[in-house]
Amino acid sequence: MAEEQLHKELTTGAKFLGGQDAYKKLVPEYIYNNLRVGWGQRPYQQEAFGRFVYYLEQYPDRPQHAPTQLL
Repeated sequence: MAEEQLHKELTTGAKFLGGQDAYKKLVPEYIYNNLRVGWGQRPYQQEAFGRFVYYLEQYPDRPQHAPTQLL
């Protein structure tokens, strides 16, 4: 249930962060530079990386001592 709530909040939040590609823009370039060529370049992968970065750095309701192994 908590996962569904987080998904819903992140999906809604993208509208307020700058649109459909809002999370993709949060991913630092060094992440892609450290991946094998061609890996991590699909839109759903970029979205996942961006959501992970947002969750770790900006998500206000993230429990401070919760595990972060989301991927």
